Amino acid sequence: MRFLPALCPWVAPAVMSAVLALAGCAGAPVPQPEPAQVGQQPAAPLGEVTGSRSFGEVLEEARRALGRKDYREAARVAREAGRLAPDPGAARLLEAEARQAMGDGAGALPLWQAAVEAGPDRPRVWAAYAELAVHRGTGDEALDLFDQRFAALPGGEGPDPTLSGIAGWTALAVGRGERATAYLATTVGTPAEGAFALALGRAQLLVGALAEAAEAARRAVAGSAAGEAMAQGWLLLGDVHREQGMAAGARDAYQKVLEVDPANYAARVNLAVLTLQQGDAEAAIELLQAATEGRPGAPEAWHDLGLARRSLAQWDAAREAYETALKIDPEYTPALKNLGILIEKYLGRPAAALPYYDQYLQLLPDDAEVQRWRKNAERLAAQESG
Repeated sequence: MRFLPALCPWVAPAVMSAVLALAGCAGAPVPQPEPAQVGQQPAAPLGEVTGSRSFGEVLEEARRALGRKDYREAARVAREAGRLAPDPGAARLLEAEARQAMGDGAGALPLWQAAVEAGPDRPRVWAAYAELAVHRGTGDEALDLFDQRFAALPGGEGPDPTLSGIAGWTALAVGRGERATAYLATTVGTPAEGAFALALGRAQLLVGALAEAAEAARRAVAGSAAGEAMAQGWLLLGDVHREQGMAAGARDAYQKVLEVDPANYAARVNLAVLTLQQGDAEAAIELLQAATEGRPGAPEAWHDLGLARRSLAQWDAAREAYETALKIDPEYTPALKNLGILIEKYLGRPAAALPYYDQYLQLLPDDAEVQRWRKNAERLAAQESG
């Protein structure tokens, strides 16, 4: 049974909100996506000349469209402004905001990237690019670009702490613990420290600096009013205690998370894992069912629900839970392995277990234990057929 990873992708918005507040931005880098409103004002088709209007006039028209949430129109007019552009960067940024706001992440990402490449280096732009890049699976490329921007700084000039923190958050999001720790450590003692304290704690946990991670979590809890930041602090502390082998401390911390944020998915799942390990399968099932209801499209809780049901000899229900996890993520290796185990060892059908072992070993070919199980299942299946 596995706990959820220390870094949870759904932590990202809280971190970036803090970054943007630190940068003096009143809100998210772009409005939240919602249906584009069309037909509010007549507009020329994309590519049509804009007559005698100046770049500033066209850009202002795009800003007005963005302000009234007519995102398609804002993107169209911003692109038109870029063709007039004495300042292409301003038009590019406005188009990026509009495209992201209307849910066109694929169109927004290269625009944010170009804005980072061209400079000037602004936290708001870096944060928007980092968050979207991580979300779309190109966080490594974003991290490399941030490295390049820092390398281009004049000799002796250190990076802005907020920019360094954004690079560190990006490194953490893609699992680069050492690079994350190095970047995030530069925020300590600066005005950016508070925005990145939890990310630094997560990075320290990732590289095994457990005492430092625990201290970061305690500072976050002590310095936060009740809310998401406090919940994330308790969650970090629970994960640290878990790594330290302190089950009671981890359990208390996860319960604290749920007092602040009753629907917190990671706390529910990790508390359920501890609860099952301590022999209370019924209580674990209650937590896991609540987690699946809150995040039905995530595989972890469904998989752990299968383990809990298996411990109560609820074979069919366990199989259903594993299969649900695999419908969500066909390459979720814990569910592949445990479904194979269930079918072979509990249902007594070794031949039917082989496809799940095979799929698992395609993804993790070096797992010697599952290799042995697969060979044994193949031998048993041959005996049955013979």
